[in-house]
Amino acid sequence: MSKANSLRIVAQPNCGNAPRHEITRRLAVALATGDEAELEDHLARTAEGTLDGYTTRSGLTAITDYSAQAATPTELRVLSIITHGREASIDGETVTADGKVTNFCHVLRYANTTKTAPITAIRTYRAAQVT
Repeated sequence: MSKANSLRIVAQPNCGNAPRHEITRRLAVALATGDEAELEDHLARTAEGTLDGYTTRSGLTAITDYSAQAATPTELRVLSIITHGREASIDGETVTADGKVTNFCHVLRYANTTKTAPITAIRTYRAAQVT
């Protein structure tokens, strides 16, 4: 079983009229689980990533390597997904097996407005909740 298959995803259904809504959700799952194949499906080879608000990674390989190093959560809670034109964002929470909750936000830029356009830039912010 892949890490993505063992992840519980909590999200509200959407209207189905925004094709990038599902792609954005799938990208968040891939980043949370280090799913290289899914990241390759959605990120441009030359994608630029500013991860955790300050770490810059250039290229698909650097972003997938960084994502693979993260602790794999057992649950991903989607709070909102917003898409418009070439841009999208998703925010939510991840929960690890030991109950640690981390808030996240991914801000994405697609190459163009077509449904199949790859993501060329990603900014990710994370903040662990203090209990």
